[in-house]
Amino acid sequence: MQSDKELKETEIREKYLELKFYLNERAMRIWAATEIKQIGKGGKTIVKKATGLDYKTLNKGLSELEQNESGRLDSIRIRNEGGGRKKTLKRIRH
Repeated sequence: MQSDKELKETEIREKYLELKFYLNERAMRIWAATEIKQIGKGGKTIVKKATGLDYKTLNKGLSELEQNESGRLDSIRIRNEGGGRKKTLKRIRH
């Protein structure tokens, strides 16, 4: 017989496997944060085990969930500008 934590982990894993192809990075963080809040104590560990998401990612989702309404609307981009590899020409010039 499975414990309550194992049942919750299995339930979240099933949801995650269904959703992961439809949600972008930010939406996935927010969804994971809502699951953590719903579980309560120990929720972060259960969601981490079920999804494989890093604690940093889960913490970022929790902080995004706590933002006020104007903060949510301002963040249209998923990632910060300027990330990724630099163009070859910029790297060659010293």
